[in-house]
Amino acid sequence: ALEQAETEVRARQLDAEAFAVARRANSRRAYWTYLERCAPGCGHRAEAEAALARLAPVHPVRRDRLSDGSQGPEMVTVPAGGFLMGSPLHEKGRYNDEAPHPTRIEKSFAIGKYEVMFHEYDRFAAATGRVLPNDQGWGRGRRPVVNVTWHDAVAYADWLSKQTGARYRLPTEAEWEYAARAGSAASRYWGDDPDQGCAYANAADLDGKQVFVGWAVMKCRDGQVYTAPVGSYHDNDFGLHDVLGNVLEWTCSLYHKENPAPIQRCEETAGDRQFVVRGGSWNDEPRNVRLADRHRSQPDFQDYFLGFRLVRELP
Repeated sequence: ALEQAETEVRARQLDAEAFAVARRANSRRAYWTYLERCAPGCGHRAEAEAALARLAPVHPVRRDRLSDGSQGPEMVTVPAGGFLMGSPLHEKGRYNDEAPHPTRIEKSFAIGKYEVMFHEYDRFAAATGRVLPNDQGWGRGRRPVVNVTWHDAVAYADWLSKQTGARYRLPTEAEWEYAARAGSAASRYWGDDPDQGCAYANAADLDGKQVFVGWAVMKCRDGQVYTAPVGSYHDNDFGLHDVLGNVLEWTCSLYHKENPAPIQRCEETAGDRQFVVRGGSWNDEPRNVRLADRHRSQPDFQDYFLGFRLVRELP
């Protein structure tokens, strides 16, 4: 009994010390780390949760009404500003098309709090007589829509624009990275360690490796193998979920290898040119789940790891 009492006292001391570390840092990441590591015996859970509520992003969220009175997607207002796009030469896992360069977003915009979900896209498909995209048997509802081409994403944005009277479109590559970083200069919005990523991003991890044996993975588990319902992971400091992982996301920028995103406006299809896709997906290895990571696809390409989120232009 004495030994058990001493163990309990020591556990309370360690818990208090861990909470003190989180309180000194006073950041969402620190409080999340405390709650994840102390579970289920968190002596300061209520205080940590109150701190998380206090530190939650305050960027305004807007929802337009569609013509039938239903609500459109949740859109987060992102302020104009500058950032260093790309990755530094020392960043682990970087590719040679990520040259760092100062970039400025001249005008504020709103961007999807979540990736476009199946139930949102299905509403559009039903209204326009389009074929429903395959969900691979993983479920629809709040899971991110997959198996959609660039043309499908643009058609959905155009339909939503007509329904609401606002201007919806895909993000440019620069807008995407600016919103995804939310002020972070690290390789990922939670830091540089991919093995801490299972609370933040649905990517290849130890759970996925049980099914896909040859994967290079994050050395952690999130209980998911394929796509997850949007919002299942911690958001970034703009309040956006799943900007890394879950599904890759179409942009409206054509791929330029030497100087990413030199044109900060949406581009049109051009011959065999490819559009940039960003953010990594549920089956991507850690090096592809970074804020500067760039991939590209033909506009008629579709697959079970590729979806999108939208931008709403502001007056």
